Amino acid sequence: MIENKGFLKIKEKLLKEAEDRASAILAKAEEEAKQYEEKKQKEADEIIKAGEEKIELEKQLLRDRMLAQARLEAKTKYLNTREEIIDSIIEKALSGIKRDSKYQKFMKAVLSSNKGVLKQPLKLLVNKKDAELARKLLTSLKIKGTVSEAPITAGIMVEDAEGKRIDESFQARLERMRDDIRIRVAKLLENE
Repeated sequence: MIENKGFLKIKEKLLKEAEDRASAILAKAEEEAKQYEEKKQKEADEIIKAGEEKIELEKQLLRDRMLAQARLEAKTKYLNTREEIIDSIIEKALSGIKRDSKYQKFMKAVLSSNKGVLKQPLKLLVNKKDAELARKLLTSLKIKGTVSEAPITAGIMVEDAEGKRIDESFQARLERMRDDIRIRVAKLLENE
C-alpha cells in the first residue's frame, strides 16, 4: 500500500500540475479573449467614429453647397431685378421724350456733326413724328439726302450711300449709357 500511497501522491501531484497548467492555459486564453474583444471593440469604435466624422463632413458639405446655391440664387435675383429697373428707366426715358426746342437743337447738332463724316447724299432714318423736322433740317443745313421712317422712338440714324451708319437714336444712346446707368442703379440699391 505504500506503493499505492506513492502512486496516489504522484497521481495527485500530476493532477495538481495538470490543473494548474489547465488553469494557467484557461487564464491565458481568457486574457487573450479579453484582449481580442477589446481590440475588436476599439476597431468597431474607430469605424463608428470614422463613419460619424464622414457623416458630419458630408453634412457640412451639403450645408455649404446649399448656402452657395442660395447665395447664387439671391445674386441672380438681385441682378435680374437690377436689369428690370434699368429697362424700366430706359423705357420711361423713351416714353417721356418731348419734341421741344431742346430736342430740335439735339437733332440739328447730330446732323451738323455728322454731315462731314458721311458722304452725301444721306438717308435720315427717323420716327414718323420727326419726319417733318428732319426734312427742314436737311434744307437748313444744306445737306443732300432723303428722310425715311424707322422703328425708333426718337433721335436719328444717318446713313450714306455706302451703307455706313451713325445711330443716334435714343434707344442706341441709352444702350451705350447702360453700363453707366447700371453703376448708378447699383449704388442706389446699395444705399437702401
